[in-house]
Amino acid sequence: MQLLGKRFWVVFALAFLAWQAGGFLLHRMVITELNGSQLSEKSQLLITRVEAAVDFVVTAKTEILLADQTKCGPDAQVLLRQVVLSTGTVADIHLVTPSANCSGFGDKRAPLPPESERADWNQARNPAYRIGPITSGNSGVVGVSWGLGTNLELISAINADAILFDVMPPELRSRSQIRLMTGDYVLASFEGAAFSEVEVQNTQDFWARGSRYPLRAVISVDQAVIAAWRDTIAPPILLVRSALGKIVALAAAFV
Repeated sequence: MQLLGKRFWVVFALAFLAWQAGGFLLHRMVITELNGSQLSEKSQLLITRVEAAVDFVVTAKTEILLADQTKCGPDAQVLLRQVVLSTGTVADIHLVTPSANCSGFGDKRAPLPPESERADWNQARNPAYRIGPITSGNSGVVGVSWGLGTNLELISAINADAILFDVMPPELRSRSQIRLMTGDYVLASFEGAAFSEVEVQNTQDFWARGSRYPLRAVISVDQAVIAAWRDTIAPPILLVRSALGKIVALAAAFV
């Protein structure tokens, strides 16, 4: 009888250890899934931020039209500069007319892209708007063009690097990469200091697309840090597992 009792507890202990291992694996799966959902939200947050910056530019351009400052001159340049200084994300706004081009800050902040380069920019849902890179001596500057017929074009330069800066949590930043894209072109990017050490097959991508503008955000993160991030979050199964462990320990002590 005593031997039977010992066998029972051996079998029970082995079963419990197996259940503990299964609970641990389930815990890892839950944590990874929760963290993945958080990172997907981060990519959507980036798109929301950039679209909000573009929306501000659209509003600012309307203000320029309402002020009837559609000819390059001192008054137009003053208004363009005021609009730029009213936000932290717009580097400059260029006004392109048949006879002249002007901007709030000349070519000091964001040089005007040549017309041949702007022709390849991607069209937004509203065909009057196009989005593309401003590459002349810049990195992380997004160009937004608003064409008004054949005689007038307003081009805004948005500093996307400022928008990317604080998207990633500090725990993941060094082993992650963020890309803001239009089509296959990278408009702006951020790469953590240790991301180059991560092999491509060991990364996981999280992405989101803009609903109104041709934008795509891609966040690539080392899978190892995804699994370890926010690991203190304990699903209910861990509480149950802990309680059963104490019950088994107490029962074994009285056998």
